[in-house]
Amino acid sequence: MGAVLNLVRNDIHRNEKRTFPRFPYCFLTFKANKESHVFEVKDISHSGMQLAFRDGEHHYQNDNQIKGKMHWQGREVELEGEIKWSTPERIGVKFSESFLDDVKSFLSIDNIVKSLRPLHQSGLDLEVPRSLKYWLRGDGPNEIFVWCHPDGEFSRFHFIIMQNFIEWEDGKGVQTGKALTKRDLDTPLITEDEFVFEMDDYIDEEKTNLALKLLNTLPEQLLSSETIDFIRLKLE
Repeated sequence: MGAVLNLVRNDIHRNEKRTFPRFPYCFLTFKANKESHVFEVKDISHSGMQLAFRDGEHHYQNDNQIKGKMHWQGREVELEGEIKWSTPERIGVKFSESFLDDVKSFLSIDNIVKSLRPLHQSGLDLEVPRSLKYWLRGDGPNEIFVWCHPDGEFSRFHFIIMQNFIEWEDGKGVQTGKALTKRDLDTPLITEDEFVFEMDDYIDEEKTNLALKLLNTLPEQLLSSETIDFIRLKLE
């Protein structure tokens, strides 16, 4: 699978598209207080989240307050926020200021690592490209992709840590950016996510340091020491 699709440019920002294989399940959920509504948390950051409601339509509207509990791998946190936009199936929530510290703690690197699954060896019926050697996936989204050339040498790697994007490609080096949009792609042969990233004009060390912090917390059963050393060499 080609990791890089066409480059999209405009006069303001340099945006680029990437496609990645999609994992169809989400274990990060939000349940509104005193209601039966259970949402999947499709995207989250330290300041807000995007919720998807698949069981009919929700009744929330822009500027409504929403309160409830987020559940993730046996952990939970109470949250409150304001709905900034809504569609029949999805809503965008900005967290209330008083809950930001709780969100940051809940989305710690340690908790992200606990959510990661090695999908390249999961045994599930997933469409995994042949050149994809490692695929670690957690909700949020939080994902690591490591790709190889046909001779087994590393060709590129990508980190998606919530809205942060870090990549290295053989012959091009390191780039960083942030996620703007994500779109489901369903074709007869493969199921993928298409991301649009706003790329930085420079290598953002805050993003590379975040990737290194995640990398340094990974147990070897998720990523080989050889692979960890290689990625660390490229990011440091």
